[in-house]
Amino acid sequence: MALNGFEQVLQRPNLVLWRMMNSTKTEKALSAFVIIQIIFFHFAYAQIPDDLYSPLCRIHQRIGMTDFEISYSRPCLKGRALFGELLTMGKEWRTGADAATTIRFDDGVKIKGQKLKPGIYALYTEPGADKWKVIFNKDIYSDPYEGRDKKTDFLQLEIAVRQVSLPVETFTISISDISKDLLTANIDLTWGNMLLKIPIEVPGKWLEQ
Repeated sequence: MALNGFEQVLQRPNLVLWRMMNSTKTEKALSAFVIIQIIFFHFAYAQIPDDLYSPLCRIHQRIGMTDFEISYSRPCLKGRALFGELLTMGKEWRTGADAATTIRFDDGVKIKGQKLKPGIYALYTEPGADKWKVIFNKDIYSDPYEGRDKKTDFLQLEIAVRQVSLPVETFTISISDISKDLLTANIDLTWGNMLLKIPIEVPGKWLEQ
């Protein structure tokens, strides 16, 4: 199959140089221009930050009088299987890409009925066939590629996993099902056909004011 100019430079550099040496001045100038352009675009592409492929996202939400913020990077499927290529059953996941996902509460809350003190936590998960383990870890600076320090786990719980009919290409964390009394909601983790709903309850003392 015939190669175009770009492919020849990339795959047959010696042939291209030989042709340049045996070309006219005009042809040499054009060939040099093409090579310079290819080198420029190659290095420009190489300098694209990794976080552009898994863009950083921050969510700020107030429920009642409690503010919380979630910071995470959003990987995409890109034709890959969610389980087997991206996630592994029973293996710790930093619940996003790049740095570990973090979640900050400015007041104490309850996660599936268990108390969580105000502060900032790294959010880890361990996928399972029917249930996922959700872990709030106090060390937000640990290397996500090395795995979390289990000694700094503050809270662990299990959440039943659900299936959605329409696959979600880009990993998404969102807030849903905010109750009318502004006391409860869900933190949704969605990717592929997987949906995880983490129930959260905020203090209701503001109702007494």
